Amino acid sequence: MVIKQRARNDEDKTARREHILDTAVRLWDERPYDELTMSDLAKTVGLAKGTLYLYFRTKEEVFVAVLERLLWTWFATVDERLDAKEHAAPGEVADLLADTLRGQERMVRLLALLNTVLEQNVNVEVGLKFKADLAERLAITGARLARLLPGLDGPRVLLHMNALVIGLFTVTAETPALKAARDHESLRHLAMDFDTELRFSLAALLGGLTQEV
Repeated sequence: MVIKQRARNDEDKTARREHILDTAVRLWDERPYDELTMSDLAKTVGLAKGTLYLYFRTKEEVFVAVLERLLWTWFATVDERLDAKEHAAPGEVADLLADTLRGQERMVRLLALLNTVLEQNVNVEVGLKFKADLAERLAITGARLARLLPGLDGPRVLLHMNALVIGLFTVTAETPALKAARDHESLRHLAMDFDTELRFSLAALLGGLTQEV
């Protein structure tokens, strides 16, 4: 009976944690990250603020958990698509990786916040666990990548991809000035498209690395 009760309590806690994360994402869709507070989240979820802190100590901790969910799902998708390929040229792998990021704007936005915002205000143990889990996932997916492109350091390539994604997301973010540049022929080359430039950059990265092997 005690074991069943404990299991039920664990299931309830897991369900509540997932509900908190789902609600945080919904609130983030409605307002900028800087304007979202733990008080808003507690009120919307229907918890006392103190109870919310039993699950997550900071807003940043909430969104690290949101990023984890998104990342692990993304890694699973990449693994499945890499496994489906017997052979692939660097350009094909670049397109495959870029394709998996379509519809993943939330994940990309959080990746851009990870080092500069999220990890600045999380418990060290939480941060280390995230890094350890990430390293494990990078090793798994990196091995699949290296199978298609022998000689490459798969995990390192994925880290470089992360840097490309963050950088390109930042410089292609729509601003009033960038939007206006599209109307000036001499400035249109500055208004870059994220997907187009990511494919180009990944192809250049993978193509260059495979030539060095």
